Amino acid sequence: MIKRIAAAAIAAMFLTSASVAPGFAQTTQAPAAKPAAKPASEKKAEKKKASEAQMAQRQKMKDCAAKWKDHKKATGEKGRKAYNAFSKTCLAG
Repeated sequence: MIKRIAAAAIAAMFLTSASVAPGFAQTTQAPAAKPAAKPASEKKAEKKKASEAQMAQRQKMKDCAAKWKDHKKATGEKGRKAYNAFSKTCLAG
């Protein structure tokens, strides 16, 4: 008996919510149009060129990396800590 009453109550809730729900439905808006993607050739053209200071720093880092290889062979040092310490002194001087 209790099962029938519970089933009837649940059915009544579904029926009332189904008849009320359309009145509270939200309107959906179409998503805003996305701008068209630029071709790769335009993206490359817009890429910012490196400044003279950036180019000099990059070259300095390349030179220090080459010096590290020689230093590592000579001293046998290994690891990130040793490389960072070497790079710090190399880039500073």
